[in-house]
Amino acid sequence: MQKWSTFTHRMIRVIVLSAFVLFIVQSLRVDELVYFVAPRMMIWVKCLAIGLYVLAMHQLYLAVRDVIPSRRKVKAEVQCACSSHQHNQNVLGTIMTNAALVIPLVLTFIFPNQALGSQMAAQKGLNLTPSSILVDSNGKSVVTFEENVDFPSNESTRPYAKLAAEMVTKPVISIPEDFYIESLTSLDLYKDRFVGKKVEVKGYVYRVEGMAENQFAIGRFSMRCCVADTVPMAILAEVDHAKAWKDDMYVVALGEIQLRPFEGKSVPTIVIKSIEEDAGALPANPYVHQNPYFGT
Repeated sequence: MQKWSTFTHRMIRVIVLSAFVLFIVQSLRVDELVYFVAPRMMIWVKCLAIGLYVLAMHQLYLAVRDVIPSRRKVKAEVQCACSSHQHNQNVLGTIMTNAALVIPLVLTFIFPNQALGSQMAAQKGLNLTPSSILVDSNGKSVVTFEENVDFPSNESTRPYAKLAAEMVTKPVISIPEDFYIESLTSLDLYKDRFVGKKVEVKGYVYRVEGMAENQFAIGRFSMRCCVADTVPMAILAEVDHAKAWKDDMYVVALGEIQLRPFEGKSVPTIVIKSIEEDAGALPANPYVHQNPYFGT
């Protein structure tokens, strides 16, 4: 079968590597890299762009060097020192090898960057009980409520207990942007202590199977490292005329915390007293992230 020359193969590498560098630089320029990676990972992505640029320039240098008459090799085919294989690549093999990189790259340039929404939330399922990750080796909750102890904790849950103790004293509990994950986790972990408390939360409207007609969820996608590990974290909400609030609307809701059964679990639920769309205050970063200073 026909083979491509070393020059052609190296130029393909140059094009692919350069395209990745262009994508990263363009995403940084328009502040859209947040759609793909968490802020703490951006320094590594920038370093990656530099590394890819260096590799692209090295491949370009090798490609140009090999076509200069005075620098051509004695042999027509370039081989490794071990002579165990040839660098000339089968056309079909080269295409298949690069397709895995080229196809997703092309799609990023074709389709506009946008945050994950209600359709993906319905596929992944909502995390309405974020404290469920705080379990021991036997799968049991690390928190056991004791008499005369409002916020019992161990070493793992002590930061959440401290935050919960601060939250419960406020006349209206606000779920802040920079402690979104931690606040919802504390609220869920000590949900019995928050029954009847007023809470204000901002987020997108999500729906999944099993919700009643007067229910939907309000939340955000949480990102740990990159878009591949995002999880829709939300709090269940109840309101009259729930159908008036469409999926993916960005709303601010004020209500009272009650407990409601959902998928066999007792979950904190906002019984909404007032709600309005807040499209003019969309967050700069569509995702929420763990606060690196939480618990320090």
